Amino acid sequence: MHTEEGRNAFGHHLSSLNLKNSVASPQPNVANNGGSPASSGMHRHKSSDSSKPFPLFSFGAGGLAGYLSALSGYPSFVTITAHTNAYVSHLSKQALDLVMERSPTVLLTLAKRLISLIPPIVLHLSYAMEWMQISASQVLHREEDDSGSIYIVLNGRLRTILEKEPGKVEVLREYSQDESVGELEVL
Repeated sequence: MHTEEGRNAFGHHLSSLNLKNSVASPQPNVANNGGSPASSGMHRHKSSDSSKPFPLFSFGAGGLAGYLSALSGYPSFVTITAHTNAYVSHLSKQALDLVMERSPTVLLTLAKRLISLIPPIVLHLSYAMEWMQISASQVLHREEDDSGSIYIVLNGRLRTILEKEPGKVEVLREYSQDESVGELEVL
């Protein structure tokens, strides 16, 4: 896409925001409604249920935030906060979809930028992974079987259970998003 064409495609869809220090947007686990190119310093945080939020990375002028959830439509798992007063431009998901429909190279540019931010080890792991969707109550591994897999929960819950007698089970542990199970058995 040519520079002038890009300005015309994005220009009238952008809205400017002035975020004060410590203002957050978007909240974790809330569907993102757009991406935000930053004009000055911001942090991206992830918080777990049991601890205080911690910074994942900082970005400044020219940085992009929220475009992965805007592209995928999935909720954001991080909170973006301004650590100083910041001017940001906001592009809604609907506008981003419209721009990508008119100029598909925008999608390729965002995908290339995303891949450049991913550490090489994650890319190698991604190629080695088998992505699977499982049904409720589906058994992935039985106690006496040899294990050759590590399972990472992307969405939903995974339980390890002990079957004491047919029909009676005891839940040993429950795994949720971003947790893994099976490392010890594989090693």
